[in-house]
Amino acid sequence: MANKEPRIERGIAKLIIPHKKGELVAAWPSKGPNTYKNVGKEILNDKNNLRVQTGYETALFANKSYGRKEPEFQDVRDKIDKRYLHVYQVNFWLPENDKNSGMYSIYDANALGRDIEFNQEELEEKLRGAEGYRGVRINRDSGVAFAPRSKIYLGKETDWNKFKINGKNIAIFSPEGAEELAELGKNHFGYGYCWGVIGNQEVKKTLSALYRFWYFDGWLYVDGDYWDCGGVGHAFGVCKDSQSEQ
Repeated sequence: MANKEPRIERGIAKLIIPHKKGELVAAWPSKGPNTYKNVGKEILNDKNNLRVQTGYETALFANKSYGRKEPEFQDVRDKIDKRYLHVYQVNFWLPENDKNSGMYSIYDANALGRDIEFNQEELEEKLRGAEGYRGVRINRDSGVAFAPRSKIYLGKETDWNKFKINGKNIAIFSPEGAEELAELGKNHFGYGYCWGVIGNQEVKKTLSALYRFWYFDGWLYVDGDYWDCGGVGHAFGVCKDSQSEQ
């Protein structure tokens, strides 16, 4: 038998967020800092059988963690305040001048990022007969949503009630997740800011992120055109047996 060095195996801490339909169980510490894809792969390759958070789960996790005093939850706040939280939703922005322009948002379970191919026919098939909420079509089972341009408002938002009905926030985070973000903003931030794509003449594929912008009284930035520059983002994996459906 080959000689083996002594080693230590430490288990993960679990951050447990109760909600109406169960519990969201996230692994601590986070993965990162690194790029969207690299952090996602770290989560998916973790021996503790983790998956990346949906948009809804990220909103729920951020809101319920942000004001807590425990060191692990304070670390979540630090990642939002001083870094970025990757949100594993890929967005496809249709050309702005198209009469049916809008944004598709897709749960990126495999952390493929911009490698996901755009297939509008396939997306529309998944949205056939889908739930409608304030003009946004949502298929919760397949993780696909579409918000028309007429329901998307980009830029600064001072009214958190309007923030939660912004079509972009609903498509990326779900109606329930948008409400979680509005609650987070109302309690801890000066304003909200929704970043997205304008003026595009062809389909633009973008990533998503959530973070605090320190200037201007601390804005809650919901980024639907995330550049992923610098590789400074983080994410918290979710235990696969976690019950966190909206």
